[in-house]
Amino acid sequence: YISCYFVTCAVIRALKVYGLTATIKGAAMKKITVFLMMIAALLVLSGCSTKTYYQPVPGEEAVQPTASFVVGKTQDLSGYKFSDDDKDKFDLAAAMDEALKAELGKAGALRLDGADYVIDTKITNYAPGNAALRWLLPGAGETRLTVESSVINNEGRVVATIPVDRRVPAGGVQTVGAYKYVFEDVAKAIVTVLRDETKRQAPK
Repeated sequence: YISCYFVTCAVIRALKVYGLTATIKGAAMKKITVFLMMIAALLVLSGCSTKTYYQPVPGEEAVQPTASFVVGKTQDLSGYKFSDDDKDKFDLAAAMDEALKAELGKAGALRLDGADYVIDTKITNYAPGNAALRWLLPGAGETRLTVESSVINNEGRVVATIPVDRRVPAGGVQTVGAYKYVFEDVAKAIVTVLRDETKRQAPK
């Protein structure tokens, strides 16, 4: 809501610069202010988006809702490199690996060995973003994580893929730390889609 205030003030200042506020009086100015606040609020509240789906491989077995999983290889192919003096730097593949294990564990589907399937994941895009920029100007300072997970059976065949594109393009203080918790968001999306789609495809 603080960012809503600043966005509204910025627009009103722009109107003053161009001399438009002189022609907008009383109730009309109040209506415009409320309207601007509503637009700013929508920008802030729509600050996160996740695109994902479950893509079964034609001709391969359907993954059952009761299936168990082990987290396999997680590769960082994003090309992103933290600077040497960045105190917040961390291993992207390790963060994704840990987050996916945690979410599978919550779902009761994680196994250390002897699982029905292996989940391999490739990180294809990562941008840590900047919460301060998102606060001041929605759309700037975007945090983004794009991955593709493959569900592999015990014979080594991919039976399904789950691409996930998680973006945090707007928001204020509530998005501080998005550069790290975005991995948890993506892991949750993978497990949710996996469970929802396998239940939907299971024989009735």
